[in-house]
Amino acid sequence: LGVSFILSDILKSIYDFQRKYEVVWFRGHSKSEYKLNSGLYRISTSVEDINLFENNIYNSFINYGYQYCNDFYDNKEWNIVFLMQHYGMYTRLLDWTDSFITALYFALKDVKENENACVWMLAPIEMNKRCSAIYELGIDKGYDDIRLITIDTLPSRINNYKNFFEKKINIGSFAIVPRRSNERLKLQNGFFTIQGTKGVPLEEEYKAYMDDILIKIEIPYDIVEECRNFLSINGINSYYLYGGIEELCNYIKNDLLQIKLNNM
Repeated sequence: LGVSFILSDILKSIYDFQRKYEVVWFRGHSKSEYKLNSGLYRISTSVEDINLFENNIYNSFINYGYQYCNDFYDNKEWNIVFLMQHYGMYTRLLDWTDSFITALYFALKDVKENENACVWMLAPIEMNKRCSAIYELGIDKGYDDIRLITIDTLPSRINNYKNFFEKKINIGSFAIVPRRSNERLKLQNGFFTIQGTKGVPLEEEYKAYMDDILIKIEIPYDIVEECRNFLSINGINSYYLYGGIEELCNYIKNDLLQIKLNNM
């Protein structure tokens, strides 16, 4: 197979998936073997440990970084977690985007030599329809037609994010549309899946629906350079996706002018 054919075949599989489902999200992994675990669930396999870490992480952020949370008045806990996630804190959120080329950028960003990357595709509405115990009968009303969830349509038991670690709840992983409360969410057109309380990665939790609503696309190392060229001609770089003056300087030095320091 030629390299160009492989890339075109990948794009065709994406088009086919998009024709099948109303809404499609993407996520890139620099190593194909990486699991669809949130940062929080990469700490430990013990659900008890996860609850303890989640409690300590959230409260530490509130105590040390409260000045960053002053703009949040309603749904404060969830908006704080959205903010934490996009600045590298470990949460039960997993980042997704509705842009394939954005996901491809993150897949290739730290790929190692001779290792395959991958891009995951997810049909989030279909995922929510299959999420176990997402709404409680007799408590949550008006959700007969489950679609994408927002802060305003959260299951009552997790209206407050802290209920994950303060109360014993049982809920599957689901997809949520966050409010665009920070620049990175806007630039990356970000969405999230919220990892539930089963203690298993997403592909295992939804194993019955693999290759249906959840598909992994392998990015062979042989086509990494071609994919990077594909990103370049679409104007995708660190400044485009992160914004801010620091990334602007990095873009000018490393990508635009490709400056090398030779007089050390």
